[in-house]
Amino acid sequence: MYELVAPAARYRDSFLRAVAEGGEGILTGRWCERGDQLSSPGVLEELLAQLEAEEHDPPPGWVPALHRWIVDGPDYLGRITLRAGLTPPLEQAIGQIGYAVRPSARGRGVATWALGTMLGVAAGRGMDRILITCDDDNSISAAVIEHHGGVLEDRRRLPGGPLRRRYWIDLRPSA
Repeated sequence: MYELVAPAARYRDSFLRAVAEGGEGILTGRWCERGDQLSSPGVLEELLAQLEAEEHDPPPGWVPALHRWIVDGPDYLGRITLRAGLTPPLEQAIGQIGYAVRPSARGRGVATWALGTMLGVAAGRGMDRILITCDDDNSISAAVIEHHGGVLEDRRRLPGGPLRRRYWIDLRPSA
């Protein structure tokens, strides 16, 4: 059964196999910058520590971010991040939740399960609404977001970036 877990070195082998598979979004931000070094001693552990720190002590100009890995037993399936607020870039086209599923785990409902679970975490933290985005041509991710009640607000583009769909998901209980 799927679980959301804190990123951990015990998933190293499965994570590195996922990186080798490729797939959009498996490596983002600092992961991309050092992706070719992940198998070097200490590099993965350094990045894991940075991800953990972002929850309570984010870099200047960032909001706290809860990073979780999607696993099935010992197998790394993907990642999902919940950002606790909105900065201008997050509001413009990035959103508060980002996720990616490794290619070999796609088509099994992993993203749908992970997003639903993370929305529950967000609601439990008192968040009322979540902004979530996807590339305009990613109909599968759009369907996952819409499955969870995402309402399309508009489409926007960051300079030099792809056109993004912006959805809001209301987490307040229905009256």
